[in-house]
Amino acid sequence: MGVESIPANLLRYRKAKGITQQQIAKDIGISRQAYSAIEAGKSAPKSGTLVSIARALDSSVPDILADPPSFSSLRFRSNKSMPKREQAQRDVLLHDFRRWLDDYSFLENLLEVGSRWRFEGVDSDDPVSAAAQARAAIHVEPDEPIDDIIGLLESAGAKVFAEDFGLSKVFGFSAARADNGPAIAVNTSPDISIERQIFTVAHELGHLVMHEHSYVGMTGDGSDDEEAEANQFGSHFLLPKEAFDQELEESAGLALVDLVLHIKRKFRVSYKTVLFRLVSEYGIDNSLYQRFAVAYGQRYGKNLRGHVEPDALQDPIARHEIEGLSRHDFVESGLSRLVKQAYKQELISASRAAEILQIPLDEMRGLESNWVTVDVGE
Repeated sequence: MGVESIPANLLRYRKAKGITQQQIAKDIGISRQAYSAIEAGKSAPKSGTLVSIARALDSSVPDILADPPSFSSLRFRSNKSMPKREQAQRDVLLHDFRRWLDDYSFLENLLEVGSRWRFEGVDSDDPVSAAAQARAAIHVEPDEPIDDIIGLLESAGAKVFAEDFGLSKVFGFSAARADNGPAIAVNTSPDISIERQIFTVAHELGHLVMHEHSYVGMTGDGSDDEEAEANQFGSHFLLPKEAFDQELEESAGLALVDLVLHIKRKFRVSYKTVLFRLVSEYGIDNSLYQRFAVAYGQRYGKNLRGHVEPDALQDPIARHEIEGLSRHDFVESGLSRLVKQAYKQELISASRAAEILQIPLDEMRGLESNWVTVDVGE
């Protein structure tokens, strides 16, 4: 970390924001030529100027001074021809992910805690079998819905980075143990349904347990076959065939829309996952997708084009039976829990806690006053 990293970081954050050198210069009260010299590495900014630049870029001084992110076991699959602004956003995202991983590992070592990777014994090239083994490894029954996938995986030794990526076409990625993982990053953009987010976590878990060989450097992106295998793993991890068979038998009298939405809400998967499984495993032809869309439109007067996901909270079918999904169902709490423990034990300062959580110091003070202390078992 140092002044030598400033030029590349300034360029990356500015491109990610989609703003010009002239706009930055105007915001901080210097000439465009003066700012251009800083970004080109021809001039070192004064400390006050650096603070102003970081604020204008909605960043921090440590971010501007940080070394480029480095990974030895990252699996990030993306469109290699993405525009320059999206490339810059991706680089900022990877910088944030690297810092988050390092902070998480720092706290685990400081507190001498950490969960054992409980999927070590999963050993199968078949996604369906691997999914069954993974569920057994964390003691989830074959017919049991997974209600809190983040909490479940955190207790099984995984770290989960849940953030709005700012990249609509990137749902998630992951890093293996060589980078203080296993860790899964999932895009929690409001434009991405919670069902899609949950499936992304299960999908990346599939890669971690089945495709460890594809985690290479910063360019490991695997193959199309591996993507298909991870999709199948994720589907069966969330909705095992035994449970699906049971639901189909018990719900045989329901209309198509009712059946699909009932299963989707109970197992927290997308409606397309349910339809895909019906087509791929039960001999129903592909016209099922169109039949469902037409039936749903006739009932609710809405279409399902694009990434639209039927909203369980607004759908009256079986509301008394299946609670709808909400944003509170998808919250990463592992890092904040470690921060609280370290701070309460006076192992880190309030400013360090705020830095790790990426919040202002005054917000950290407010968080401290709102923490609830419960002595479990007392």
